[in-house]
Amino acid sequence: MQKPTRKRQKGAKEKMEIYKAEPTPKNLNGYQITADGYKEYLEKNPNTPEEVKASMQKKIKVLSFLGECDKEEKHQLFNSSAFNDMLKGYVLKAADNLKYTREKRQELINEIAYLLDTMDANESEQYYLNN
Repeated sequence: MQKPTRKRQKGAKEKMEIYKAEPTPKNLNGYQITADGYKEYLEKNPNTPEEVKASMQKKIKVLSFLGECDKEEKHQLFNSSAFNDMLKGYVLKAADNLKYTREKRQELINEIAYLLDTMDANESEQYYLNN
């Protein structure tokens, strides 16, 4: 029996070039490696459309920043409440995917809001990792 073959998407090799930055001692974390890959891509592709270039530059900025943060600093970022509405969006989408009733969706969002106010990011991460 012959194995089914998958057609390679046109341009896939070029897209993978983004991730081929060689790590140096200063950038041994995934955030910085990815940021360096984006930088290298932009250097090698000066004709990248402006909107794509702008998006990649924002990713580089954020990834470089995260690459310098330790775990406690990342927890503080989450504790800042800057991501609460985004998290609630994921929760609502999951509730919709699971076909929760309107009442159950609201209960879930209320509980998430309560936990975001009373539990810090470290506690939440530990709870997730241990359960």
